[in-house]
Amino acid sequence: MSGSDICRTVLLDDLPSDDDAFGSHGPIAYAVADMVRSEEGGKSIALDGPWGSGKSTVIRLLRNTLRAGNGSDAPLQTLVFDAWSHRDDPLRRTFLEWLLDELGALGWIVESDDPENEWCKLRDTLSKRRQEQTIERTPGLRTLGWVSV
Repeated sequence: MSGSDICRTVLLDDLPSDDDAFGSHGPIAYAVADMVRSEEGGKSIALDGPWGSGKSTVIRLLRNTLRAGNGSDAPLQTLVFDAWSHRDDPLRRTFLEWLLDELGALGWIVESDDPENEWCKLRDTLSKRRQEQTIERTPGLRTLGWVSV
């Protein structure tokens, strides 16, 4: 085989892009951003598609759009939880622990090492390092008490 017969293999990055090279991801990101800014109340938005279809690129474009604001409103903070990377973990607990970390990093909640801090209590409860129990006891007379009565 001669050197001219060799087909060079090029590996492509599997990273989200900041550019809409195909012109199909930007309109989706802008439509979602418009909906987030204009709709009242909280909403859940699912972005579904096969592997490699550009979901992460849409999320990155959406994040950049919301972060930039549109001049009349304040920029919005976007938190992206990667459920795939936690597929073998207890998802609800993992998500809540992640959310506490993200909110703490943004300074929206104040955590401390004080075990009585509400956020510390919540984190310890989520990680099963803390359990709270309510025990009811009904006072009663024991045998010696009955004898003395």
